[in-house]
Amino acid sequence: MMAIDIPGYRLASEGSFDGGYIVPVDGSTLFVMPLETGLRYKLVAEGRMLIRPGYWGNPSVDYHADAEFTRLEDAQPSDANKGDNPVDVGIGINGRQPDWGSYQASNVYIKDVVGDGSFLSLRFWDNYYPDNTNDGNLRVSVYQEIGDLGLNDDPCDPGCTMSGVSLADGDASFRFSPTRSGAAGLTSNLGLERSNDRSTLGSQSFGNGWITPGTPQLLTFGGTAAEPGTVVLPFGSRDHRVFVRTLDASGGVSYVRSNPAGGSDTLARSGNTFVFRTASGSTLTFNDFTASAPAARGQFLSRTDASGNRLAAALNADGTISRLDGFLAGGTPTESQVFSYAAGKVSRIDVKRPDSTVVR
Repeated sequence: MMAIDIPGYRLASEGSFDGGYIVPVDGSTLFVMPLETGLRYKLVAEGRMLIRPGYWGNPSVDYHADAEFTRLEDAQPSDANKGDNPVDVGIGINGRQPDWGSYQASNVYIKDVVGDGSFLSLRFWDNYYPDNTNDGNLRVSVYQEIGDLGLNDDPCDPGCTMSGVSLADGDASFRFSPTRSGAAGLTSNLGLERSNDRSTLGSQSFGNGWITPGTPQLLTFGGTAAEPGTVVLPFGSRDHRVFVRTLDASGGVSYVRSNPAGGSDTLARSGNTFVFRTASGSTLTFNDFTASAPAARGQFLSRTDASGNRLAAALNADGTISRLDGFLAGGTPTESQVFSYAAGKVSRIDVKRPDSTVVR
């Protein structure tokens, strides 16, 4: 069975079978992955295994078990095996006996758990192991909660265009239109886009409900300011790149796309910044969420294309953008955009040449 769709959750496990971990049926314990403290997970058990070939009063029948029940070939499967030392047959979690609920003819069971920072462990319970064979890919997959953000993770494949920002190919490489005809290098297209989803929460510099795809600002949901659980990069009202904080087997932290079809664009923590990269060689850098000024949290800092052209932001004390400076590869300045504010909103933008001549 392929990964299932659980609203508000993403597949977090990286097992060998459709993302699931094949459970050993010889009595050994499989240590899977750490479950982060306080985060909610759903464990999905599926498949079956051969627990007793040709026995239990019917030598012509091979009996199977799933995560919770045995003797699946009987009209009424049992949750315990027979014999002098019957035990509750099935997959136990973290040393406990199986507890997956009522029998499911599909052999698919879902269990809610809350992470405590320790490794998730799986063990198949039985009272006799030598004749067991996992011939039906009995396995467990781990799904991590990302919450109902109200924002879809859009892979933008094969491409989408919004407010003059072309986001092309499955790797989400992007090109920004210049502010005016003949402008050299990278400049910022400040075409506004109206949005009434959660990408416009809070106070916006161009007015509440408006976003600027040319200089997006990161959003965070869940976790803490130092370790956000989910980070969203909104390029437009219908184009959001959603990254979820994940612990690997060694306890290392990374951010992965919640949409497996999201191409190869990445988001990584680097000191007090987040860096978004595309396969085409473009990068965007943002503040993390630890700044004291609210507007500085997740704020756009710079953009560099594959050719080395760069757009850099300078920030005001309150975290809003004070100016954007464009540079050709090698550092030659091109144009600058100087922002003026009134009552906390952008009231004027002056486009200037390197000699400070105002273009418009």
